[in-house]
Amino acid sequence: MLICPYCGKEVELSLRAPVEPAGVESHPPAYQSPDEPRPLGLLRFILGGASFSLSQGDIEQAGSTIVPQPIRKYYVELPDSAGRIRKFPIKQVVRKALLAKPPGEFSEEHFTAHRARDILRRLRFTVHEM
Repeated sequence: MLICPYCGKEVELSLRAPVEPAGVESHPPAYQSPDEPRPLGLLRFILGGASFSLSQGDIEQAGSTIVPQPIRKYYVELPDSAGRIRKFPIKQVVRKALLAKPPGEFSEEHFTAHRARDILRRLRFTVHEM
């Protein structure tokens, strides 16, 4: 029982789970743990004031069209154009994917390795550290 601080009335609050009719499946929970696969879709985000969207396919396409540069700290494993799994620096792959999509340009000022790592993780890629 709670008392309203403004009017002094007693308020009773209770939480109840809805009861589903027989034969009706309940909806999946709104929250899923990071270990559970979630549906892949389009990731929308803002970088340096501009709006961007990338998908897992955009990242894989970027990896298949570039030659890996030297890795400093973080890398992601992607298939190259021949189908071999290669290690790519995360900023190189995300940069290539961003430049291939409209608007096709972005400010490098706000583009960090941590931002690239977060984008890849949200797209369900495993980011490795050297």
